[in-house]
Amino acid sequence: MATRGKKKADDFDNPWQEVLVKKFEFFLRFFFPDVHADINWKRKLEFLDKEFRSIARKARSDKRNADALIKVFLKDGREQWVLIHVEIQAQSDAAFAERMYIYNYRIYDRYKQSVSSFAILADEDELWRPTRFEHGRWGSRSCLEFNTVKLLDLKHDVDALINHENPFATLVLAHFKTQETRNDPSARYTWKRSLLKNLFRYGMHKEDVEDLIRFIDWIMYLPDNEQSLFVEDLLQLEERKTMPYVTTFERYGLKRGKVLGRKLGRKEGHKEGRLEGRVEGRVEGREEGRMEALQEGELKGMQIAKETLQKSIIDILSKRFGMISGRFCKSIQSVDDIDKLTELVARAGSVESLKEFSIK
Repeated sequence: MATRGKKKADDFDNPWQEVLVKKFEFFLRFFFPDVHADINWKRKLEFLDKEFRSIARKARSDKRNADALIKVFLKDGREQWVLIHVEIQAQSDAAFAERMYIYNYRIYDRYKQSVSSFAILADEDELWRPTRFEHGRWGSRSCLEFNTVKLLDLKHDVDALINHENPFATLVLAHFKTQETRNDPSARYTWKRSLLKNLFRYGMHKEDVEDLIRFIDWIMYLPDNEQSLFVEDLLQLEERKTMPYVTTFERYGLKRGKVLGRKLGRKEGHKEGRLEGRVEGRVEGREEGRMEALQEGELKGMQIAKETLQKSIIDILSKRFGMISGRFCKSIQSVDDIDKLTELVARAGSVESLKEFSIK
């Protein structure tokens, strides 16, 4: 397959951060089943984003990580805070265990809440396996031992991941295949399509499937040509299964809102054109009706894509930085260019603060 355009660096942090929060039960059941069994899943989870940002701000290094602080309730009725810290990097980091320690004690010091700390090490260094941090002298010591999963330990059996009963296994495999296909977009496209199809075998609710599709599409970045083929594959799969997941890409702006808008427009235009042609009952009427409806349908599809991209930007910024002003929302809604909106979606997921985000 031909590939055009500048190569873009893979984004691991943001997709992992979003999916581990949105699909926390899947996540915990896959990586820490004993912990999952202790939690009362009938009680609503509470995601303590603002609390964690205030705690972690001073502890952060230049390395960005995917973190989450979540309040859960145990089956015996007790409240428990859970710190999930996902470290995604290519090399070991000597400061990682210390950061885990600092996060843990700062949360306890501020809120007097016991915190269970977990780390998912998604790097490619087989030897790097931090599980504790301690310091002290003259008989006085402080120590934190935290739960760690090394993704590399799961890499040896691809078939087991593909056939696993938990859909998070498919996401882990997507992570591996993203690392393996950094310089091979054709192979990545093949794996991305295969993993997408694998998601449908789980029989999950539409919202769950959408979130997992979003992760795979986000982490397995493809150049424009291969991504367009992937979107077409998804559209065809939807039509066969009568499951409308195109809205996943429209709502979040994950690649080529323009392609999706045109596809929707063509489908609507063909439908309206056929209907009008039948009513007129003439060859001329059918052709004229088809062409006019195609144009109208394409415009409508482009409008849908534009609105969903705008909503995506607002949703991402609100999730990352809290409520944003109505004036700020209007400035985003004033942008009409699809390519510009697609660029802004990526920027919304990468800026460090709301002040850094600019629509210019």
